[in-house]
Amino acid sequence: MKRTGWVFLLLLFTPALYAFDVTVLRSFTISGLTRANGKLTLPLEHKQYYNIRVLNKETYDFLLSCKEPCVQLQADVTASVVEVRCAQTRKHMWIVQVAFGRAWLVTFLVFQKGNNFSIKEPEHFTFMSKELAEQTRHVILQSLRQEDI
Repeated sequence: MKRTGWVFLLLLFTPALYAFDVTVLRSFTISGLTRANGKLTLPLEHKQYYNIRVLNKETYDFLLSCKEPCVQLQADVTASVVEVRCAQTRKHMWIVQVAFGRAWLVTFLVFQKGNNFSIKEPEHFTFMSKELAEQTRHVILQSLRQEDI
């Protein structure tokens, strides 16, 4: 059998590695998750940073076994800031880690231009709820004020 034939057979019998999305309580969506061989892989920002993390085993197990469309119905999405730190690469930029309940940890970037702040969520994270987006923005800005920025 020619080399291309073997490659085709190998691809045919190799489990497909494809990305899927999870929606959490109609509040936000995380895209680009993959699972293979009993292991979950979270999406990378710019192919190098994990800006989205799973915080508990229940969520991890749910993501390993959920059927598409993958919707997590039993999760607390209350936003709370876990850590604020200055970015070393850029002045007037902060890295803010926000926990959504005890299930998810998401890293946001905050930029200051004059008196205005701009908050950027990770590329694989999308708010579906305007209320949660506003609550998250509020807790991020409040935590920056507490840091005397």
